[in-house]
Amino acid sequence: MKNYRLMAAGVSFVSLAAAVLGVRVWGDSRKPKRDDRPSVVALSAQQQRQEEEQGVSRFTQQMGLGYRTVTGEGLFAVQLQPELPETKQARDIALLVDTSASQAVGPLTSSIEIVRSLIGQCGPEDRISLWSVSNEPVQLTRGLVDVTGAKEALAQLEKDYPSGATNLPKALSSASELFQAGGNRSRSIILLGDGLSLANPLETEDRVQAAADLVAKRVVMIAVPMGPRMDPLNLHGLATASGGRCVRVNDGDAPAAVAERLRAAVDAGVYYPTSIKLGEGVLEVYPNKLPPLRSDAPTLVVGRLNPGVKAVNLELEGTLAGVAKPLSQTREIPGFDLENFFLSQMITDWKANPDRPALVQADRALALASTQSYLNREECLARANWAMTTGKPESALRLYDQAARIDPTNLEARRGFDLARQVNDGKLPRAMLMKQLGQINAQIENQEGAPKDAPAAAQPAPAAGQPVPAQPDRVRLPGADGNAPPRDGIVGADIDQVRKLNQVYLQKREAEVRRSLAEGSRAATVDEVNAAKENLKQELRSLENDGSIANTKKQPLIGQIQSRLQELDKRGKVFEREERERQLVQVSLEERRKDERSIAAQQDRIKERLRQYAALMNQAREDLAQKQAQSIRQDLVNQGE
Repeated sequence: MKNYRLMAAGVSFVSLAAAVLGVRVWGDSRKPKRDDRPSVVALSAQQQRQEEEQGVSRFTQQMGLGYRTVTGEGLFAVQLQPELPETKQARDIALLVDTSASQAVGPLTSSIEIVRSLIGQCGPEDRISLWSVSNEPVQLTRGLVDVTGAKEALAQLEKDYPSGATNLPKALSSASELFQAGGNRSRSIILLGDGLSLANPLETEDRVQAAADLVAKRVVMIAVPMGPRMDPLNLHGLATASGGRCVRVNDGDAPAAVAERLRAAVDAGVYYPTSIKLGEGVLEVYPNKLPPLRSDAPTLVVGRLNPGVKAVNLELEGTLAGVAKPLSQTREIPGFDLENFFLSQMITDWKANPDRPALVQADRALALASTQSYLNREECLARANWAMTTGKPESALRLYDQAARIDPTNLEARRGFDLARQVNDGKLPRAMLMKQLGQINAQIENQEGAPKDAPAAAQPAPAAGQPVPAQPDRVRLPGADGNAPPRDGIVGADIDQVRKLNQVYLQKREAEVRRSLAEGSRAATVDEVNAAKENLKQELRSLENDGSIANTKKQPLIGQIQSRLQELDKRGKVFEREERERQLVQVSLEERRKDERSIAAQQDRIKERLRQYAALMNQAREDLAQKQAQSIRQDLVNQGE
């Protein structure tokens, strides 16, 4: 089934997008310098992997970009990061330390060390409130206290142990109530945890409302991701929308270094826009209500503009440190790049909720949208190619059309649509199509180029004395130059494009295997182990029967799955033994409780008869009292006493 080499269907692109982009929405994209101080901050395996995988996208330094639609409409995206002075205000800080069960084995200890360093770096005019956040948030200080009071509360936190789940909404609302409106003090909430809120889950509307409440009180939230598994929507969404940011813990960081970055994030200028005026040529912007702007993190703004405009100018009115201050932001649009086709879908989606800010930092939001749109397009193209090889031109027409809607300027989508229409109308026989697709697959198999015996497109004979031209490495699409398909039937397919589709498909399969392996490594019960084994076995069978992946790429994946299956077999036996032991202990415990309940019931019965005996004796009814005494003796005999 060589024709499978043209397909990339079967695996959802979402899993690959998560693998590729998860790190993009993590935290600071600019890698700080290595700190020479000794590190006592323990990173989880996931944090270490993300530290290794972290990279700078093309949007990190690109503060403005544009795209022109096929109708001539101009679209843009700009990153607003105004230069604002540091606030010299005294600090009011609420430190929320996640003490849920997810913080066991390291993260809570690291959070405590970071808090200790931050408290030590605060001045005498600063006020701190320390909280332990689990099922219910517990304030360990009496309101906002000085450094000495915070250190005393920290001693209480050190005695705590991780348990329960997190109620993040209640923790945020309780902490924000400490801050008084007005005054000449900065107000910040610092959350050290994984962002999970299992005790009170946050939906999108809840997240937006929580951030709006913080903005109304001029309180920023700063998140420090800690733990083995994160909720980036809560960590980044609440921080970005409230005017805060995420401060990552890098591998090798000393707690003092993290505390210094937190102190800098607290002191960074935050501008609260109250109105926005669009510059000349700018037609509309999203979000139409800007979130707080920071000097140390970019905020995303997208919109429409006239195609001839070379720069986006926004005139803002707002406040900085409680003082009214106008602000002008201008970003150059270097040109309308075809690679920015994702802006069209981005703006369309934003129109549904025009006042909502981006949930992540601007450069990460652009990287996320760009890569996801690219994968959406490649998925449609791959499925369309697969539909063509299986004789489903109607499905191919629909899929090519979807790809063209995602990226209207994509040449393959447009030409593929024309080709599918020819097949669907009967102008290009399917037999000829399949024959030529086989020729293309044969060329792909030869990594050095087209095989020697593969048929080639008709070439004009070289002139006398001229060298024979080299075999081209691309097969032209029919109608690409306005001419009819060549006689030998070579169809329109770009070898490089097909190779790219194969690579996308391989990456998706690798991402799916990694996800299955990760699920297997997290299995902690017999049922979870069995489910993980079944999932891996299905993945193994699918890989073994997948003719679309070369054996050199397939065997390492198969080896990883087989190794994990062996590991799960051993782990499953251990879990089964532990489960049997637990059941035996449970049965023994139930038997003991049953005996205890029986003894307690007999003792209660004896006590009641003694009470009745005493009452009868008081009434001088000796005959009945004697019968009651006999019953008591019989009960004691029955008990073996």
